[in-house]
Amino acid sequence: MSRLEPRTLYVDTEKVDVRCEGAALRIQRSGRAATYVPIVRISRVVIRGHSGEGLLGACLALAQAGAVIHFQTGHGQTRAWLQPAAEPQSHSVQELSDLIDHTGLGPYHWWRDAQRRHAWSVVFRQTPRGDFQSACKRMEKYLKKLSPMHWMPHEIEALGEDLRCWLQAELHRCGWHPVCRTLAGQGQRLEHELHRCLYIPLLWRFVRWRRQQPLALEERRRLEFQELQLASPMPRQLHLHLRALSNEYHVSWKLMQVTEDSEDADE
Repeated sequence: MSRLEPRTLYVDTEKVDVRCEGAALRIQRSGRAATYVPIVRISRVVIRGHSGEGLLGACLALAQAGAVIHFQTGHGQTRAWLQPAAEPQSHSVQELSDLIDHTGLGPYHWWRDAQRRHAWSVVFRQTPRGDFQSACKRMEKYLKKLSPMHWMPHEIEALGEDLRCWLQAELHRCGWHPVCRTLAGQGQRLEHELHRCLYIPLLWRFVRWRRQQPLALEERRRLEFQELQLASPMPRQLHLHLRALSNEYHVSWKLMQVTEDSEDADE
């Protein structure tokens, strides 16, 4: 299996013991034989519960190998995350970061508005009415009403939090944090904007899927749905958003160069 294919490992420390043994993780469940998972096959780890014996060494080995680790409470709320000290290097991303410094936020604002409309149209085949944030809140309120009992709010919250963790890890894996930092220095939150755009179609697909499931749904089943989404639709949509941002800045830069050359010629 290629290391370029991200794989997520979910660990509940109250049910399993995890430790590093050589180049693999040893996962021991009470009353069962130990399972070994090569560290190179793991790009992200989600750990719930309290730290177990040997877990710290396993986390350090994973981070050294390039994996991102998120620590969550038993209710799925992220309380900390561990990122490798060395970030993947990308010449194209660094070039984009420099362009943002030189060009400013004009292209970013154009990109943001276009991506919001695109994310909304993926679900509704039309642009949102009125303010984008208000439209998202109305959508969430409407979808929560589809709940036959009380499963919606908790599961929707977990879905959004897991998406945020995945996005954070994916941006690191692809070397996009320099652009995030450059935009943050100018008061913009790229990660937040991407999360919102990805969340709209994900939530819609989740609700449609969830209504076909039993009321008492195991957490394992929800995670299976989530991982299927994060394996294909979400990465494809994310990279379309990122490519559009890069194209917006490169086109704007070229137009600036043409304008400057034209002004120099006139002089």
